[in-house]
Amino acid sequence: MHWLYLFIGTALLAWFDIHIRKTSQPFIQASFLRNGPFLRILWIGFLTFVCNTGLFFLLPLVMKHTFHLPSSTIGILILPGAAVAAMLGSSIGRWTDHYGSSWILKISQYSLVSGFILLGLFINLPPWVDALVVIILMLAFNGLLTASGNLVSTTLSVAELGIGMGIFTLFYLLGGAFGPALAGRLIDLNIPFSIIYYIFAMLGVLSYWLIPETKS
Repeated sequence: MHWLYLFIGTALLAWFDIHIRKTSQPFIQASFLRNGPFLRILWIGFLTFVCNTGLFFLLPLVMKHTFHLPSSTIGILILPGAAVAAMLGSSIGRWTDHYGSSWILKISQYSLVSGFILLGLFINLPPWVDALVVIILMLAFNGLLTASGNLVSTTLSVAELGIGMGIFTLFYLLGGAFGPALAGRLIDLNIPFSIIYYIFAMLGVLSYWLIPETKS
């Protein structure tokens, strides 16, 4: 049945590609599919939210399974990361404007990969250690979203920007749906939690290699 869904999805994507190439005024221009830097940014957004939602699906399960913590305590441990990311959000935006989107994107990717590797290494350490690592990851997610969103404007014309940002938003929302599904499937396969963290780190490495070469 899963292969049937994959076949139907692939067929629909192929039909969509043919449709926008033959229609005189499609909603999404075929030029978007030929824009290599823009496609790279789309996949960066997708992979970023795969890692983001995968983390927050997996982390409570790890804390519950390993340390038998109540839900309230798990929420308190995750809270500092979200709070720090919110407080530094405007600063990350200023740093992006000052240092350039590509530089912030690379630093954020380093932080993302390092954070997941640390979670894998520290799997049996006290939960407050995970809470500190989550702060690094939340800042990385914030930087990735800000910088990749800014880079969209450097790869599209003014006329394409509105639809382009819409497609970018669609891709990272799809990534947000895919992240928990991936983490859940890996858990079903009885893969150790530490290995799952390393898999998400590998997705971060893949996302790093997708960073387009721009002047921004």
